[in-house]
Amino acid sequence: MSQASNRLDALRATLKQMGVDGFILPRGDEHLGEYVAPCAERLAWLTGFTGSAGMAAVLPDHAAVFSDGRYITQMDQQVDAAAWERLHLRETPPPTWLATHGATMRIGYDPRLISESALRPFVDAGLDLHALPANPVDRIWTDRPAPPCTPCVPQPVQWAGQDSHAKRARIAEDLRNAGEAAVVLSDPASIAWLLNIRGQDVPYTPLSLCFAIVHDNARVTLLIAPDKVSGETRDWLGQDTTILPPEALEDA
Repeated sequence: MSQASNRLDALRATLKQMGVDGFILPRGDEHLGEYVAPCAERLAWLTGFTGSAGMAAVLPDHAAVFSDGRYITQMDQQVDAAAWERLHLRETPPPTWLATHGATMRIGYDPRLISESALRPFVDAGLDLHALPANPVDRIWTDRPAPPCTPCVPQPVQWAGQDSHAKRARIAEDLRNAGEAAVVLSDPASIAWLLNIRGQDVPYTPLSLCFAIVHDNARVTLLIAPDKVSGETRDWLGQDTTILPPEALEDA
């Protein structure tokens, strides 16, 4: 049996333990970014497909990998046809494929990896969707790389164009005008702009993977691995920024 088949069998067994029949696996990470760290390359680990855009759908007796026209040849080269169907996501949209093969099945998904708008076509297809408390791929990926931990460093104002306090004050005013107490930011690019920070956690973009909560008093809760933040960067962020580990997001 091939490695692809072994991993697919392990995933199906895990899905059964979690009380669902199928699973939707996008390529993106918890920040919904196009470029992801090695620890978030779940689609590549499960299917072998390393393109920057794609999705997998797994059912008890069927499994498919989807991507766009840029990657059809690459999918043919990388994905085991004995284990996976290899499909064009516009010619055969994943919701349509799932509705055809698993219309009455319980379909799980990781709510951290898919936006509300991206989930909508699956809802509209009438699928029985279930948000899972953990990603089943993570449970079987025994040699999964550790999360990246490159230093989070200041971006000088001469390059940023405006200091962070002024940016936060503008957002806080917008929050107060909208009658909101806070906003959660999950896009590291937005946080890099807001706090004038940079990192090297993902390829091609100078980002530190993190979350943030901006409050209506212009204070910020930054949820980032503490080891990434040096004393210099803590001083740069200032006393109005509270640093917590990413796993504290829900409580925060």
